[in-house]
Amino acid sequence: MRWSGALSRLRGRILDLFYPRICPECGSYSDREDRYLCWSCLGKVRLKDRTVCLICGKTVQAAPEGDLPVCSECRAVMPAYDRCRSAAVFAGPMRKMIHQFKYGGGLWLAEDFADFLQGCFRMHYGRAEIDLILPVPLHFRKYFSRGYNQAEVLAAALSQRTKIPCRTRLLRRKQGTATQTFLSATARRKNVRNVFHVRDPKHELAGKTILLIDDVVTTGATLNECARLLKEAGARAVHCLTAATGY
Repeated sequence: MRWSGALSRLRGRILDLFYPRICPECGSYSDREDRYLCWSCLGKVRLKDRTVCLICGKTVQAAPEGDLPVCSECRAVMPAYDRCRSAAVFAGPMRKMIHQFKYGGGLWLAEDFADFLQGCFRMHYGRAEIDLILPVPLHFRKYFSRGYNQAEVLAAALSQRTKIPCRTRLLRRKQGTATQTFLSATARRKNVRNVFHVRDPKHELAGKTILLIDDVVTTGATLNECARLLKEAGARAVHCLTAATGY
């Protein structure tokens, strides 16, 4: 095992000589070992460490003493998921990294994102608390056009680090939808209604606690719809974890 790790590090050093790691934010050579985002730009990432809603993870004002920090939206309509947490704010270096990762084929950034996800996971969840990790699925047309599902890449990376099983075929997207970038929260909810499908031939979801993974949460509409279906299929609880949040 020690020899395997040493060989892997040596291979990484050799590759770095021929293909140096360039920071996606500033364009300089990265000074972080085995990572692309340099130390300086890493310091510019706004971590989601302020007071957040107990349910959706949206930043809220400090709750009165004895009261729970729950936002007005969640008080009005409770989401289908039990808890949603994000590692960082969708701004600055994180915005540029996600855009490159999602639309520019930047799969080499997976380990950088996995660091953020793992840190957020350790802060808000326990290893024994989660039974299965599931990625938010892509429609097959978009999958083949892009060549991969970014949420699936992140889910696999976190699964490898936490040793929690990852299932990529239990939740499927049965139809494509229009881009949600410029849609309102209400329009987003309508846009994703009934577009997902749960495939659970072995009843793997029954009584399980699921961790749903995506790259960015903006209004929570997609995560909420997925959580609704997973619970209808028998999941006991559904938690969400994303690399970034637009809240």
